[in-house]
Amino acid sequence: MDGQARDETVESWLPSPGWTRLGVSIGLTLRWMLILAAFVMCLFAASSAGVLLFSLMMVVVFPVAVAAHELGHYIAARRHGMTVLLMRIGAVDIAPWGRGWKVRWKRYIHPLPAGYVYALPDPSRPYRVPMIVFALGGVTATLVFATLVALAVPFMPTETERALLTGCVAVLFLPVCNLFPGRDGYETDGPIAWRWWRHPPGEALMAPVFAKAKLLGGIPISKLETHDAEALMGDSITGVWYAVKRHQQCGEWGQVVEFGPRLEGLVPEHRFARSAYAETIDLIRSEIAFAAAVLHDDPALLPDAAALHRSDWGNSVLSPRCAAWFAYRAGDQETWRDAMAQTMRVAGRSVDRSLLVSERLIAGQLYGED
Repeated sequence: MDGQARDETVESWLPSPGWTRLGVSIGLTLRWMLILAAFVMCLFAASSAGVLLFSLMMVVVFPVAVAAHELGHYIAARRHGMTVLLMRIGAVDIAPWGRGWKVRWKRYIHPLPAGYVYALPDPSRPYRVPMIVFALGGVTATLVFATLVALAVPFMPTETERALLTGCVAVLFLPVCNLFPGRDGYETDGPIAWRWWRHPPGEALMAPVFAKAKLLGGIPISKLETHDAEALMGDSITGVWYAVKRHQQCGEWGQVVEFGPRLEGLVPEHRFARSAYAETIDLIRSEIAFAAAVLHDDPALLPDAAALHRSDWGNSVLSPRCAAWFAYRAGDQETWRDAMAQTMRVAGRSVDRSLLVSERLIAGQLYGED
């Protein structure tokens, strides 16, 4: 199949240190040239107020440049059958939700790129070319958008306006620097595209990606083939998450609770790594708390309101599921039916099509119904 490596030894390919240093140098030089061009244009347009104008330009125009760049990645992904899970622009997270989007403002302790798009390929289709196009989609959008704006420069009525628009164009071109390696350790578009062109990852590296893509396609983890499930349930925080979901779907509440100590042992010590996994850790803790409440038939063990609130973004079904179980245990059939309907309604809006199946399996274990 297109996109599979011929040699498993290339699945962790990285540019050589020499090429990386050269690429970083070129990228930094280009970045500072564009920034300097924008600064000079601001000085020309506003003289003594040029520094303030340049600052405003970076605050206003650079987010627009990032948004256009990430939109290019998104369009490339969707046109090639990929499933987009998240798009981040600055501190704004945007995720597909039903027929629309859900949006939040979220800042993290750990450093992140100015923007990114998280998408997975369709494992049933050739994926090498789509991954190359996806990687280069952002730079392509940047070039098209910035060029169109540049074409308007000659039509500005005054030199000041032409200088200002030229400065904006320089800022809009900044994401082109993603063609070169970054010095901050983030993988950028150019090296990613080159890897997929010349050194596509091997099957072993892609196994978790394809297994997750099958989940998105509607197969719950308890119904995945053994090798796919094992690819997801490794010795990691995300591995614990998938293992917890698998045992939940099978009604194995005791096994879910037993993952508590294992999870705590995997919590990173470094504050950046801890920040990166904080939400997933909270989600797992809340699901373990739910399993403990079911196992011991004790509503007091359910996750508290603060934990449920923290789960709303990444696991929106948890709150109504807890409400449904609480009402069922109390014999309140009407509230239970309403909460169950809400649980299924929320699950049905997720881009992860296995979530609805998962919640039906969990309901079957809890209440003896599909």
